[in-house]
Amino acid sequence: MFDDHEVDNNWAGEIPEKPHIPQPDFPARCAAALQAYRENMPLRRAQRPQGTDMQLYRRVGRGSLASFHMLDTRQYRGDQPCGDRFNTECADRTDPVTSSITSGGDGSETRSDTATTLAENPHLRFYNNRRGYVRTRFTAQEMTADFRVVPYVQRAGAPVEIRGSFAVEDRRPGLRPR
Repeated sequence: MFDDHEVDNNWAGEIPEKPHIPQPDFPARCAAALQAYRENMPLRRAQRPQGTDMQLYRRVGRGSLASFHMLDTRQYRGDQPCGDRFNTECADRTDPVTSSITSGGDGSETRSDTATTLAENPHLRFYNNRRGYVRTRFTAQEMTADFRVVPYVQRAGAPVEIRGSFAVEDRRPGLRPR
C-alpha cells in the first residue's frame, strides 16, 4: 500500500501537496510514479495502472478469523482540510487516528493541545505523540492492539516501548485496556 511519498508528499488524487505552486506535469508525474511502483512491487494483474489510476484497495480474508480492508488513502480522497495542518479551530478537520513513524521529529508524550483534543473527542481511548506504530494480533478469542513507540528517531538505537495496549474480545463490543 502507498504511504504518501510515491508521487508527492501528502498528495490527494490529482492534487499535489502544494497546489498553489503550478505543477502542470503533475498528472504525468502520477502516471510515472504508479508505473515505477508497479514495476518494483509484487502486484497482481488487477492492480496494474490504468493511466493515472491503480486499484490498490482490496479486501483480504483470513478464514473466519478476520477480514482486512486495505485502503488506498491517496488516489481516492479529497484534499487535506485546514491547510494540511493539525488545527483544532478548523471545522473541517478530521481527527488523527495514528502516530507517524517519522513525522515531526522525536515527538513527545503529549502536545500543548492534548487536553483539548481529548475533551473534544470522548471516543478516543489513547493518545500519544511519540513516533511509532500499532501491532495487532488476532486469535479466535480476541484482537489485541499494542501501540509501540520509540522515545527518539533523530539518532540510532532507540528502544521500542509499548505505550498502550488494548483488546476487543470476541462477541463483546468495546475496547478494554490490557
